[in-house]
Amino acid sequence: MLLQDPNAGKTTLLQAITHKTKPSKALYIAYNKAIATEASKKFGFNVDCKTTHSLAYQNTVKPYKLSVGYFGWKDIKERLIYEHKVFIVDILNDFCLSAYSNFALFAEDEQDKNPNLTPNLFDAARKYFNNMVKGQQPITHAGYLKMYHMLLSHKKITHQNFDLLMLDEAGDLNPVTLEIFKLIPATKKLMVGDKNQNIYTFNGTINGFERMRDVGVEMHMTQSFRCSEKIAERIEQFCQTYMDSSMKFLGTSTPRPPDNTVAIISRNNSTLIGEMIMLNKRRIKYNLTRPAKSIFELVLILLGLKPSGQIFSAEWKFLQQDVNQWGYDWSLQDRHKTPLSYIASLYNQDPPIKSALALLDKYDIGDIYAAYNNAKEHEKEKNHLFTVSTAHSMKGLEYSTVKICDDLNESVSKVIDDAGEDHSFYNEKQMETMRLYYVACSRAINKIDNAHHLAPEWDI
Repeated sequence: MLLQDPNAGKTTLLQAITHKTKPSKALYIAYNKAIATEASKKFGFNVDCKTTHSLAYQNTVKPYKLSVGYFGWKDIKERLIYEHKVFIVDILNDFCLSAYSNFALFAEDEQDKNPNLTPNLFDAARKYFNNMVKGQQPITHAGYLKMYHMLLSHKKITHQNFDLLMLDEAGDLNPVTLEIFKLIPATKKLMVGDKNQNIYTFNGTINGFERMRDVGVEMHMTQSFRCSEKIAERIEQFCQTYMDSSMKFLGTSTPRPPDNTVAIISRNNSTLIGEMIMLNKRRIKYNLTRPAKSIFELVLILLGLKPSGQIFSAEWKFLQQDVNQWGYDWSLQDRHKTPLSYIASLYNQDPPIKSALALLDKYDIGDIYAAYNNAKEHEKEKNHLFTVSTAHSMKGLEYSTVKICDDLNESVSKVIDDAGEDHSFYNEKQMETMRLYYVACSRAINKIDNAHHLAPEWDI
C-alpha cells in the first residue's frame, strides 16, 4: 500500500494499523535516527524501529569487521587531473545510492548517458569500492548501504519474514533504499510519505510513489492532525503558489494543547550555532537532532587552523594544505594577513565555509567554544522544551511552536528574486529550497514565529 501524506498523521495511522493487525514481528524503517527513536516510543514492543543505515551497519560493518570513514578525491592514488578524481568519487557515490546491484551494468548505462566518463574512471571507482568491502580501506556510509543491498540481492543475507514492513519518507528515497525495501521479506508492506518533502535531491533521491505506482494500492491523505487550521491554511497557500498548485493541506480544528515545546529551525549549521549561543546566554537548555561534533566540525577546524597543523577530518583535510601553502609563501601572507582571510579568498563561493567564517566574524571565540561544550552536555540530556536543528533533520518531528531562522527566509527570498514567483521556472535546486521551507513550517502544531513567507507573525 502506498500512502501519500502531507503531514497527515503518518505515524498515528501506522500505529492504528499495527494495533488492528497485531503483527507478531514488524519493522518500521525511518530516514534518520531522530525519527526512528521517536517512533520507537509510539509503537509496541513487536515493532522494531530502525534507519536503513542502522540495518545495513548491523549486517555489514559489524560482521565483516569494517571501519567506516570518508572518501574524497584526495584519497585517489592514481595520477589523474583533479576533475577526473572528482568524477571517480561521484561515480562511486552514484553507484552506492543507485538501484543497481551489479557494477558492470551500472557502468554500461552511465557511460551511455555520459560518453565523457571513460572506462578507466569506472575501473578506478570499482577498485575503490572493492577495497572498501574487503576492509582494505574505510568504507563510506553509502558504501555499506550498497554492500547491504548487494548481499540481500544475491541472497547472502536472509531476514526472517516480517508480518509487516513499513517505510517512512517514501517520497524522498535513494533508489538503493527502495530496492532494500523491496528485498526485505514481509507479508505486507506499507510506504508512507509526501513527494513535496523531497529535500535530499543532492543525494539523488527519488519519489518512491512514482516508482511503485503500478505495484501497490495508492491512497491520499490530505488531513493534517498536527497543524492548526490557521497554520495549515498558510502552508497550503505557500505550497500552491511555489510548489504544487493542486496540493491540499487541511489543518485540524482541535490541535493538541500547547505543551511549550519549541523548535528553532535553520538552513545551515552556522546559523544553528548562533542560536545555541543566544540560548546559552539565556541559560536555556535544548535538544539536538544530530551530534554536536557534526554541527560544530567545520567551525572548530577553522578556529584551529595554523601552518603545519593537523586536521583529522578527511572531508576538510584540504584546508590544512591551503594553510600550509600560506605559511610558506611570503607573497600570500603579504596579501592575506591571516590564514582565515586566505581561506575566505579561496572559498568565497562555498556556502558552508562562507557561513562558518561569517559566524567567526560575528561571535566571540569563547562563546563558540562554550556553545560546543554545552551542546555536548545537551547530547547526554533529553526532553528539554527547546530543540535546535537544521530543516534537513526535522522531517517527522513536531513541536508546539516553531521559530524559522532568517537564513531559511532569506533562501526563499533569493529564489523568488532570481526566478520569479512562477514555480514552473524553478530548477531542482530552487524547488528543493521551497520544499525545505515547507518541511520546516509544517513541524508546527500551534504557532509559527518569523515565517516571513507564510503570513505576519501575529496572524498565526
